[in-house]
Amino acid sequence: MISFTLTPATAAASATFVEQEAVNRGGGSPSFEHHVLLVGQYDTALTVTENVPQLLSGVADARDRYGSGSLLALMAEAAFSSGGGYQVSALPIAAPSGGAAATATVTVTGTATGAGEVAIYIAGRRVAGAVASGATAVQIGTALVTAINGDPRLPVTAADTSPTPDGVVTLTAKWSGLTGNQIDVRTGLRATDALPGGISVALPAGNKLGSGAGVVDLTAGLAALGDTWYSEIVNPYDDSATIGAIEATCRDRQAPGVKRMCVQVVGFTGTDSGYSNFLSARNSEFTVVVPVLGSPTAAYEVSASFTGMWARAHGTRPGVPVRGNRIPGVIAGEANDLTYNRRDQLVKQGGSHTYNLPDGGVTIGDTVTTRTETDTGVPTDDWRFAVIIPNLQFKINALDITFSSAPFQQAVVVADSAPPAPTYAVRPNTVVAYALALVNDWSARGLTADRDTVAGGVQAEIDSSNPGRVNLLIPDIPSAGLRILAAKVEWAFLVGGTN
Repeated sequence: MISFTLTPATAAASATFVEQEAVNRGGGSPSFEHHVLLVGQYDTALTVTENVPQLLSGVADARDRYGSGSLLALMAEAAFSSGGGYQVSALPIAAPSGGAAATATVTVTGTATGAGEVAIYIAGRRVAGAVASGATAVQIGTALVTAINGDPRLPVTAADTSPTPDGVVTLTAKWSGLTGNQIDVRTGLRATDALPGGISVALPAGNKLGSGAGVVDLTAGLAALGDTWYSEIVNPYDDSATIGAIEATCRDRQAPGVKRMCVQVVGFTGTDSGYSNFLSARNSEFTVVVPVLGSPTAAYEVSASFTGMWARAHGTRPGVPVRGNRIPGVIAGEANDLTYNRRDQLVKQGGSHTYNLPDGGVTIGDTVTTRTETDTGVPTDDWRFAVIIPNLQFKINALDITFSSAPFQQAVVVADSAPPAPTYAVRPNTVVAYALALVNDWSARGLTADRDTVAGGVQAEIDSSNPGRVNLLIPDIPSAGLRILAAKVEWAFLVGGTN
């Protein structure tokens, strides 16, 4: 039966009527734009509404809102570095109650026997103080303070605390809490960074700021996420409380009635053994840890930069591994040069890994969730490789939009065997037809591994206890990313034959 909305049913005079209506024919999956959420602190000198997600238009917007060199501004710069094709929002949160900002000292000694500069790297960013021949350590320290405070993008401020005859520069993180301890300080990243003669520079222990203290409370902020779909949450905090809070949030947002599946990304730049210890404390399909062991880049920038790359890649080609993709702006660390056996161990521990490049950059290897056991403690690899997450996000979005729009939005349910009914009548066979169109699209995109098996198992039926409900089953077989290609070459010498 064909029904018309605008064409008059009682028309009698000769005429040709053409009526048009947009109808969802189930020809494929709706697009899915990834939405990255950055969680972090801001410059407390600014007035910011806390615990309310705010969509960002770019890096300049983040600096204006949260202050240059603030945790959120630095994360935004890293997250936007992949060039767009995804949304980025920030969730500004309060500083930890009773927290302390991380600090460190850089001590200059000696008198310059020639001109040049003293360059140090703060979180991988180079800053240099000019040195004249004959300059004292105190004068060089003062020059460093001026250079550091003259670059608002740096995550620290500097103060001259020089006791004669040494030049002592005290660095203080621009925010309080444990994350300030991620800030790296070192010299000599470039071959041309030789110190002027007669000068030496002492760096903080472990090349890191220290004494940062305090854990933030994410309760109010995570409760304010609402119905917006944040596909990735960048967590700069590496303590169990905040990681666990976001894991719980992602678990809740995966519920069938919420349909907002997410994953949190945490960076790590410590030691190899420290990484193993970190992984042993985690077990969740909602957490991915991205390590660049020994990198001068702060862990919060590693996670934000990786996530921007991830969101862009999966927005273009959902469910395709990002292995080999460069993580923009991240500097390699010597400790990150691992053997295959070690990488294999880490993957089985629930750890991702990265590769150093000859030019000092970093590419991603396997991206892995920390889930290695079921909730009952049984070993599992069901969520091992994180590529399953954008695969499922794309499919959940497609199902949600397809079956929340015409002809399902305003419909009545009738049996497959019922006689002809109006266009707003939906049968189980109608649901199956739309589901098959989605399966065909997923297969064409490489998201489903065996189209015929999946399509052959699609079923729909009217619920036996609720006549207004149709139950749909799609026995999907998600595709797996190619990780191992095993080749065998058999060879032998010819014996007793001729060549």
